[in-house]
Amino acid sequence: MTKSKEEESKSLSKDSKSQSKQELEEGSSNSSTSSVSAAKPRAVMAFIGHINEFDFNKDDWECYTERVEQFFLANDVEDGKKASILLTFIGQNGYSVLRDLCQPDKTGSKSYKELVKLMQNHLSPKPSEMAERYKFQQIKQKVGQSLNDFIVCLQRGAKDCSFENRDISLRDQFVVGLSSDSIKKRLFTESSLTFKKAVEIAMSMEAAEANTAAFHQPNVTERIAKLSISRDNSRPSASNYSSKQNPNFKPMNSQRCTCCGRSNHFTNRCKY
Repeated sequence: MTKSKEEESKSLSKDSKSQSKQELEEGSSNSSTSSVSAAKPRAVMAFIGHINEFDFNKDDWECYTERVEQFFLANDVEDGKKASILLTFIGQNGYSVLRDLCQPDKTGSKSYKELVKLMQNHLSPKPSEMAERYKFQQIKQKVGQSLNDFIVCLQRGAKDCSFENRDISLRDQFVVGLSSDSIKKRLFTESSLTFKKAVEIAMSMEAAEANTAAFHQPNVTERIAKLSISRDNSRPSASNYSSKQNPNFKPMNSQRCTCCGRSNHFTNRCKY
């Protein structure tokens, strides 16, 4: 009886030791796994594209912010992070300027739109509407300037004019500023003329005039032939040379040698 109790006690001791050993092994395994996961570096989000620092000497602020907004769209940037990304990309000089413009507030308290507006007002104050409209009315098509370039100048000039009807203003200045009188007269005859339609008519007429000029232009062979004929006609003949430059001049066949009587040479050239 005592022996069986001792054996049962030994068996229980072995089981407990085995269980403890198993628990230690599992604990060690979990510890190593957690340490590996903790050592694993955190993944960094990769952005599509990159925005350079803002250069006050070269860059236009409006164009720069348009690129920044395209970057936001491409990377699905949340509204709450836009101001921070702008302040990061803009560079040291840009950040310093915005920091001064925000005083006494902090730059971090401003939204993206507020920061953009502050810099825009600082770099490009809104011009006088009346002055811009006066400049717009002075835009004329220059000699040798294409219609496309003329149209671009008009659209750029109308940017800050705040026209109530931009299309009508562009149409009127386009027609008035054209250098071609024939195209201008043609557009004056149109009713319900829009800016788009005026441009289409002017473009087609300009192309037609260019094609007509090329069609009537003589080729190289014709030019050479006409040039040769004009040169031949400009050379004086022996008969035309006589009275104008030397009243005493007579053609060779009208004079006879006084020595031999022949008319094919002068007396001083006679061999007799």
